[in-house]
Amino acid sequence: MAVSFKRLKFPPRIFLFILGGLLFAGIPDARAAFVTTQEAGLDGVFSQASFNGNGIDIRFLPTVTFSNSDLLNITTEAGIDALFAFNDGSASNIISMYFVDTLDFCSSSIPAIVGCATLGGNDIAVESVFAASGSGTELLAHEIGHSLNLDHVAGNNLMAAAINGFTTLTEAQVATILGNIDLIQMDSSELRFIEIRPVLVTPLPPAGIMFVSAIVVLVGACRRKKSHA
Repeated sequence: MAVSFKRLKFPPRIFLFILGGLLFAGIPDARAAFVTTQEAGLDGVFSQASFNGNGIDIRFLPTVTFSNSDLLNITTEAGIDALFAFNDGSASNIISMYFVDTLDFCSSSIPAIVGCATLGGNDIAVESVFAASGSGTELLAHEIGHSLNLDHVAGNNLMAAAINGFTTLTEAQVATILGNIDLIQMDSSELRFIEIRPVLVTPLPPAGIMFVSAIVVLVGACRRKKSHA
């Protein structure tokens, strides 16, 4: 026996719930980056003994969201260029720190990298999962070091090319950092600080979600029209 839709008497909300479930069933799960600032750890790194009392306070601004599914996983030079080209509204003396899923390209194709920064610039990209790990402070501090004109060095040092468990900076490196007048600011108490704006890269909403949203709006409009009749 045929069953008519009308006889089932689905309330509009139940119908939308069922339709949404059918649509979502065919949508693959999309990962999304997340922000971990490690601010307390970074303050410790940039006020260690080699700063001789001239430490730098690391301050994070409110997070900006950048929706672009193509830039969640950086694998090419075009990808890193497009990421760093995003305008988050920050001034030139503010570091933009982008949080992505995976990062497999920086200035050259090097596998297994987890961070990238412009030397002497103000753009940084890091993998979200690694930034949240036990080595997250070292990673973020290392990339901030690049922004402050520090290049890679050998040995047990923050600027070693690979994560090594050390956050040590020499007095010569600190002198280079403190000479960076583009990024280091001074507040009214003469405390040095650096501002960082986290940029959260997220996937674009799947088409199915937007379709369900459109149906919700349409049903709402129809119900309002019926109430006015």
